[in-house]
Parts: sequence; structure tokens; C-alpha cells
Amino acid sequence: MYLNVGPCIRGAGFLFLLAVAALVVFGGLPALVLAYLLGVSLLTFFSYGLDKLRSKGRSRRIPEAHLHALSLLGGWPGAALGQQAFRHKTTKGSFQRRFLLTVIIHLAVVAAALCQWVFMR
Repeated sequence: MYLNVGPCIRGAGFLFLLAVAALVVFGGLPALVLAYLLGVSLLTFFSYGLDKLRSKGRSRRIPEAHLHALSLLGGWPGAALGQQAFRHKTTKGSFQRRFLLTVIIHLAVVAAALCQWVFMR
């Protein structure tokens, strides 16, 4: 089954990073958190590009589990951009379902952090 959630996920990635940045600016999170998320997103983006490049040749591929791990570690905005930029892993339903789960987990964590910051001030 093909899940075309790319535009929504990319938008959610932007809002996710914007929410984290707002929490940093207003004192809800240390700046290191935003730097970490941006760094792991860049790493994930380039990992998708490398895997796509390797898929065209006979080089050893990056295992899907590693791509999912990078997303779960906070690199899902970079993964969403990498999937679109490199047209990689966008039609494989099982991969997209696992990826969507990592996105939902991160959105829930940021929503909880925002709620705590707003209501516990």
C-alpha cells in the first residue's frame, strides 16, 4: 500500500523544529537539543542520499533498520526531506509505516513538552 504523506510529514518536520526552537528561545529547552536535532537531521538526510546512490550501483546499502534508527533518534525531518529530494523509500509501504510511527512518537513528545511548558510556568 502506498502512503502519500510526504507533504504533510515535511510540513510537520518544519513545525517540529520550529516548536523546538521556540522552546529553546523561551527557556523551555537547552539550545543543545536544537543543535542535536539539526545535526542528526542532516546526518539522516545525507544517509538517504548515500543509500540512494548505492542502490544504483552494486555497493553495500545502508540497512533500513539504520535509517529508521536515525529517524527515531530525532532525524525524521531530515529523513522526510531526504526521501523527497532523492526519491528514495517513498513507495515502500512497510518502510513508510515504520517511518510514520517515528514521526508520531516525536510529535507526541514535543506536544507533551509544549503542554508542560505552557501549563507548568
